[in-house]
Amino acid sequence: MGSGMEFFVFYFCCVALWLILSGLYLIIKRFVLRRNGTPVTIVSVLPRVIKELPFVVRGMDKYIYGYDIKYILNGETHTAESVEFYIPFGPIGGPVVLFSPTGVLAKNGEVSIDNVRVTIVYGLASIALGLVVFLGMLDFVR
Repeated sequence: MGSGMEFFVFYFCCVALWLILSGLYLIIKRFVLRRNGTPVTIVSVLPRVIKELPFVVRGMDKYIYGYDIKYILNGETHTAESVEFYIPFGPIGGPVVLFSPTGVLAKNGEVSIDNVRVTIVYGLASIALGLVVFLGMLDFVR
């Protein structure tokens, strides 16, 4: 293998490792925040734009959406950001509003919505894609 190919393999192995680690981070962050949090009653979930995507596929929305959550804790209404986020795929634009009447307030001030598994699905998809890239590179090297 020439030096150009070695860089190519190294680059894609780094990409695969980054995908796997970021997927693990998403899953572990949600579980740790939920385990150490305080149960709250959710009043409303409002979508907000977190980031604009640097590329846009025709017919696809160009934003990543997060959520502002109003919740009740000890009889008082508060607003916080959600742990969950949503990346729209396909021709359906705009955020999907996820709602559950209960959630968990983490010590860092973020709220995790009960019965919403979007973050876990993104984490698992990232891990799976990273493994596919990594195994593809191993097969390519042989």
